Amino acid sequence: MGKLTTEALAELVFSQFKTLQLRYPTFQLSMASDGGYLLDGQLSFGTQVDGKPVQGQYQIAVAVPASYPATPPTAKETSAKIPDSFHKFTDSQELCLAAPVEVVRVFRGDPTLNGYVSNLVLPFLINFQYREQHGTLPFGELAHGYEGILAYYQTRFGTEIEPTLRLLKILADKNIERQVECHCGSGISIRDCHYGNLKELSKCLKPCEFGIELVGILSWCLQQDHIKVISAFMPATDRRRRRRKLEKLIGRRK
Repeated sequence: MGKLTTEALAELVFSQFKTLQLRYPTFQLSMASDGGYLLDGQLSFGTQVDGKPVQGQYQIAVAVPASYPATPPTAKETSAKIPDSFHKFTDSQELCLAAPVEVVRVFRGDPTLNGYVSNLVLPFLINFQYREQHGTLPFGELAHGYEGILAYYQTRFGTEIEPTLRLLKILADKNIERQVECHCGSGISIRDCHYGNLKELSKCLKPCEFGIELVGILSWCLQQDHIKVISAFMPATDRRRRRRKLEKLIGRRK
């Protein structure tokens, strides 16, 4: 989807905002200096998770970029109830709602302001509020940084680290060949194995973005001394050469 004209974006955002207000009436809409829009309002909820009541109220600010809806919005919690250490980006204080590719995948399922708030922001808040009331996270959580991104892909693909990296490299190379043997090690063709998964994810991020994630994960693996994984994925004669090769690759991606 290409970038909308200023008029088309305004019409789309205003229309979707009116729908959002029907469910969340406290939200207000304003224009941003970068050509996008800002939404600010209170999210109140009362629900049950695993048979336990969960009630909460949070002030939320949603930034709609000028490239919307090709690019999802971002959100901040402005009532200072959620600590900075709980899944917020340190530079922007935006909520880390899921792995980057998962945010896009979920948003594309309902590319509206109401869909973004209901399917991404609200579950994040409910997960945190449940922990505050009952001590655990019912929807689980990913580790911070590239460790968490790796865990996401491992769960998504159902694979160990090394085959996960090989599948991610397919996305980075934009090279999904249906007939070749799947890189997960199953022994069957990609067409009959991970093709659907790879095809869906390939529509969510650019190949270079998958490449940045791959390099970041490899860097994390190196820091964790996962030498066997690095060796299998990127053969080299010795550890020093592997490190130099990876650092050179990281430098090109920056």
